[in-house]
Amino acid sequence: VYGILFIVAAGGNLPVLWSLLKNHRRKCRIQTMIFHLAIADSIVTFIMIPLEIAWRITVEWIAGDIACRIMLFWRAFGPYLSSMILVCISLDRYTAIVHPLRVHDAQRKSRIMLGVAWLTSFVCSIPQCFIFHVESHPVQKTFQQCVSFNFFQAHYQEVIYNIFCISVVYLFPLIVIIYCYSKIMWEIHKRSNANNS
Repeated sequence: VYGILFIVAAGGNLPVLWSLLKNHRRKCRIQTMIFHLAIADSIVTFIMIPLEIAWRITVEWIAGDIACRIMLFWRAFGPYLSSMILVCISLDRYTAIVHPLRVHDAQRKSRIMLGVAWLTSFVCSIPQCFIFHVESHPVQKTFQQCVSFNFFQAHYQEVIYNIFCISVVYLFPLIVIIYCYSKIMWEIHKRSNANNS
């Protein structure tokens, strides 16, 4: 499954990145955002998916404690960044269609939004470096795994952390995207009715 995901994701991302890099002088706001989304998706494609494939093949973690912490940071960073940039695209489209008179400053706002997306993703991924670490099997001492085991003092703390992660990656972006595109459709519907009457 991961192999198929890798082929599909690489086949979709590389042409987009190549096209945007080739035409970098004529980039508009939305192309810049799509370029950042392609970078985020490339992090997932070329870091997260190969990590998962290698981990499934070896079963145990053989790369050591520092690599465990770094790779688990990147494993979280890619999805966070993809979600945050999708939010940026939604907010940009919302502003362009629902509040067209505010577009004069859109280039600066889009740069700020992208900066916030990268910073938020970085900050949200940092805990992975502290939570995950290498632990040896209690009986088979030579078998090691990169785990969050023994980090949280109580189970509810781990549940809260997982709910936070799921909310930031999925729930918050979903709410913003649904809101923005609902308002966009409503605005288009209103304008269409105004033009017909």
